[in-house]
Amino acid sequence: MPDRLPASSWGRTDRILHNAASLELFANGDPQGDPFRTNVQGTRAILEWAAANEVRELFAVSTAYTCGWNQGLIPERFHEPQPAFQTDYESTKWRAERLCQEWVAQSGRTLTVFRPSFLVGDSETGYTTQYAGFYQFARLVGVLKERYFDPSNGQSTYVPLRIPGRPEDVQNVVPVDYVARMIAEIMDEPRFQGRIYHLTNPDPPTNDLMKCCYEEFFGLHGGSFADPDDVVGKCTEAESLLWDQYQLLTPRVVHTPRFDTTNARQVHEAVGLTFPTLTRDRILMLLDWAARQKWGRSNGKK
Repeated sequence: MPDRLPASSWGRTDRILHNAASLELFANGDPQGDPFRTNVQGTRAILEWAAANEVRELFAVSTAYTCGWNQGLIPERFHEPQPAFQTDYESTKWRAERLCQEWVAQSGRTLTVFRPSFLVGDSETGYTTQYAGFYQFARLVGVLKERYFDPSNGQSTYVPLRIPGRPEDVQNVVPVDYVARMIAEIMDEPRFQGRIYHLTNPDPPTNDLMKCCYEEFFGLHGGSFADPDDVVGKCTEAESLLWDQYQLLTPRVVHTPRFDTTNARQVHEAVGLTFPTLTRDRILMLLDWAARQKWGRSNGKK
């Protein structure tokens, strides 16, 4: 986006959907760069433009992880006081929410906040245009298979690998088509607006299910769950491919908050929407799409 937003030459603007963000996890030594520049300064620029042009309705896409390290059931409300955060990304999105909260304090304005968890591809086709998070980890598992594959051992390659976390903990990933449908339904119905929505998975896959899917898809076995303190920083050669060199992935294995979805469930019931559960078959389908697209390095065509 330009440094200065254009003057409104197209007539009145009644509502804004703010869905721009930097997904950089850390500032990497530049506290004024991304993700701060886009997520905080960019939001401030949008809000200033909205105020100058008398926009009354704002729909802001945030993240479920503005909760930081809070435990228990995470409520659909603003998090105060400021939590401790795992990443600069989470911190900047929390600060952006605070700016929105200040904007809506003026009379006559309405703010609706969408907080998705980790996005994955379309629940029916697997289609995606981004390959971070879930896909980044899957690609690393593929590298592990390539590194230790031995044709004399058959299709399933044995790699002894400790996985930091508990098998029963969950990974809150959510299909992008569900999030898009929810945003559209809420924007189309005034009675749903003016709330905070956790667009998260009500029945997220467990670490154990994800492990089984990765093993089946890539042809691996030998992984077992272990205490994170016994793994991170004390890795074998194979484990270091995932945990030492890519330690940014581990927080999502060991920190698994539960999200209140009361507001989201009310929309489900009103519009007849059923969440597309991420079953084994769906997870394998997501992996297959991404692998056929060479994990984002192809042209992205179906």
